[in-house]
Amino acid sequence: LATRTYLLGSVFCLLKEQRLIAASHLSTQHLLADLQIRLEATFSLSPEQRTNIRIVASDLIFDANRITFMSLHFDVAKCLHEDREAFKLTNIYGNPARERYLIAFIKRQCSSIRNSFRELIRDSVIGDDTSTLSDFIYDGSTRFRRAGGNSDLGHATHARLAILVWCSFTLLPPMCLIVLHITASLCIRTS
Repeated sequence: LATRTYLLGSVFCLLKEQRLIAASHLSTQHLLADLQIRLEATFSLSPEQRTNIRIVASDLIFDANRITFMSLHFDVAKCLHEDREAFKLTNIYGNPARERYLIAFIKRQCSSIRNSFRELIRDSVIGDDTSTLSDFIYDGSTRFRRAGGNSDLGHATHARLAILVWCSFTLLPPMCLIVLHITASLCIRTS
């Protein structure tokens, strides 16, 4: 009888300890949930994520088939979403607040890259640092392509960049888009 009483007391003691542990575990879960909510307000992209976004946007703006530049951020967001594991963005997708922050950052980066590209085109034609088309293509590919500098990028890229330089100083932008679209379709057919 004494052993059974001792065993019963031990079981009740273990049950009491288990309830205390469960209660502390529940309070720890609430604390972690509260911390997660507070961290959402202070979320920021890592330097590697920022660099990856800038690299993708730069690479896409230098694409030979690109004729519209104001919608670059849509293409960058699509590319990043499709390959989010490689670009280390898995902690963002699935959380609407973080996705909104990412889209805002992508828009700012794309605007900055568009301005840099426009300035490169302008500086290649006007000012002290004017350059030939081949030098311009090499400089542009060095600054904007993921693969790095190369002046032999094919006829489509040469034609596109020559038309961009020409259009930026001679035609109105809508007419420039029409010329780019026709030339791109002709270069694709001949390639």
